[in-house]
This record gives sequence, structure tokens and C-alpha cells, in this order.
Amino acid sequence: MQVYHGSYTEIFEIDLSKSQLNKDFGKGFYITKFRKHAESWAINIARRYHKEPFITEFTFFERAFEEDRYKTLRHEKTHQICFCTVNSLQLLKKVDTKYSSYVVRISEPVIENLITDLEIADEKAADVFYSSKTFSLLSDKTTELYKKDWQEIYQMLKNELNI
Repeated sequence: MQVYHGSYTEIFEIDLSKSQLNKDFGKGFYITKFRKHAESWAINIARRYHKEPFITEFTFFERAFEEDRYKTLRHEKTHQICFCTVNSLQLLKKVDTKYSSYVVRISEPVIENLITDLEIADEKAADVFYSSKTFSLLSDKTTELYKKDWQEIYQMLKNELNI
């Protein structure tokens, strides 16, 4: 799934020693699956340091929640994911922003249609899409699915979900 980190600078390398202790899960590197949340955090922290907000995008590998050894925590209410150990950071891969813009262009209408067709909340629709095999394939640049129209990707998802 695509995830975002809001800050006042682009993150080139995650350094847990720069993390603060007084966060929801304590010291760690925090991301969210919702770009708007990351934008809000970036704006707040950038104001504090008199800088410009910046969003860094990553691909997150869901197996983190299947294997305890990664020490990765999810906060359901705020939709934050915290990486608490150096080992857990291997689950994040920085995204090529040009390619990412194609994925976002496809993802937004797919999620909007899930909301309408399934009559579910936006967060639930995002969860359904971002945890799907269809999104995993879309996230894999080598499949070249990002070159297809969102309608074709949505049809793939509907087939996967049997809707």
C-alpha cells in the first residue's frame, strides 16, 4: 500500500535516532495511508520550524502486521503506522514520485467508486483497495498497470472482490 510521511523536509533515509519519545506509540517513524493526514502533519510541523511542508511517499509491505518481529504498530483511530525498530524499516520502500502520481491518479477514482458502489465509508474503501491484490499489482511498476485507465483497474478490483 502507498503510505505518506509529513514533515518539513524530504526523507532520504529514515533515522530512528531523530524520533521523539512523546508520540502516540513512543519513539518511532510514523506514516499514514491517507495523504491528507500527512499533509496536515507536514503543515503543522513546518510552521513550528518556519519551513515548507513536504510529503515523502513510501510503499508499505503489509506483512508487518503478520509478523511480530517487526515491531510495527497501527493506531486504528488516527490511521498512523509506527515503525519502532530498525528491522521494521525494511518494510518501507521510498516511492518514485513520477510513477507514484500515476498510481494516485488511478487510486482516487477507484476508492470513490468503492464508496458509492459498496456504500461504505471512505476509510473502509481505502482499506479494501490498499489491501487488495489489484493494488499490489498496480504498485508493482513492472506490471505496467499504471498505464491503464482507472476504469480497467476498478473492473479488476470488482472481479477480485466478486462484486
